[in-house]
Amino acid sequence: IEVNNYPLEQVKRMVKDGNRRIGLGVMGFAHLLYKLGIFYNSESGVKLAEKLAKFIRTEADKESERLGRERGNFGNYDVSIFAKSGKPRRNCATTMIAPTGTISMFADCSSGIEPVFSLSTTRRTFFEDSRKNSATKEVVINDPVYQKYKNKYEQKVFVTAHEVGWRWHVKIQAAWQKYIDAAVSKTINLSHEATPDDIRDAYMLAYNTDCKGITVYRDGSKTKQVLNAGGGSAGQQPM
Repeated sequence: IEVNNYPLEQVKRMVKDGNRRIGLGVMGFAHLLYKLGIFYNSESGVKLAEKLAKFIRTEADKESERLGRERGNFGNYDVSIFAKSGKPRRNCATTMIAPTGTISMFADCSSGIEPVFSLSTTRRTFFEDSRKNSATKEVVINDPVYQKYKNKYEQKVFVTAHEVGWRWHVKIQAAWQKYIDAAVSKTINLSHEATPDDIRDAYMLAYNTDCKGITVYRDGSKTKQVLNAGGGSAGQQPM
């Protein structure tokens, strides 16, 4: 916030002088569940999601209050929801779940709060060297945590995106959203056989559980997908 070069004075007034919004988030949630032997599509998974989100939110709020005392409140504090509390606050918002599909690859961990897409994934990349907007390169990714823990837990622990029903996808998102200031980036992965009713019901559950937004994707709805299950050796590992 301090060192950024702002292209317009209006942006600077809103971002730096006004709200000082930041977005602490997470990666690797699904891999954590693998390591703990907890099913993503379970009440235990939902409870852990909520516990982690609450912890991150609490600690972020503490630090924002400390910085508020030390450096002053964010500029729009007096017209914000925090003004009545009288507590110092450096940032109008501190937490979010951002899309981390690429940087999680660099970190060698699962993306955001998503389940592992597949134990073996073919990732197609779309470079500008193709004028037809078609994939020009492919890389096969075998999940590293599965490879390490596959003999420690029963195979059903290693659930992947299309093995998680849409209700559990939404429940996990809602658990995180409960303690997240901004929105939550999460894809509700649906099978190719998903119906319009499934999509409607997923949206309604997200609405009724106070999610700020929802994204659904039915497998195969695009002929050329970035992520595709299979292609490597992970799926053929002994159970």
